[in-house]
Amino acid sequence: MAKMLDVIAPFFNEAESAIAFVGLLDKLEAAVAERFGMTVRKILVDDGSRDGSAEIFAAALSGSWEIVRLSRNFGKEAAVLAGLDHSRGDVVLIMDSDLQHSMDISLKMIGELVGNPEIDVVYAQNDRREGSWRRSQLARLFYKLINSSQRFDIP
Repeated sequence: MAKMLDVIAPFFNEAESAIAFVGLLDKLEAAVAERFGMTVRKILVDDGSRDGSAEIFAAALSGSWEIVRLSRNFGKEAAVLAGLDHSRGDVVLIMDSDLQHSMDISLKMIGELVGNPEIDVVYAQNDRREGSWRRSQLARLFYKLINSSQRFDIP
């Protein structure tokens, strides 16, 4: 049986980039099937959007997908955890829906993970992080929690 890749993508008010992101997901799905023989399931998490993003995504998505709707904006980290709660995949890729992550980097990360059974986690780190103080503190708390019971720290 072919392995399944779950792509988890939190979003908040991404109506403007929704169609482009769905296009990226379609290309990623085709590349993952061709290169790795994996099926792809998309789990998008609506983090309290008010701009109709979820409806745009729902109309544009194809293949296997699910939209998880949070009751309000809890922040990216909570949205990622909600997506992980809905994941059934053998491999999980977390992507931002605002087109921050390229298909090339995503495919490279998937390749590293499936190509080496000794590896449990692959991550990429952006050396140019921008955002508010609140977002920075929420991200710091998220990584503190996620690293609390791990063998190694994810920066």
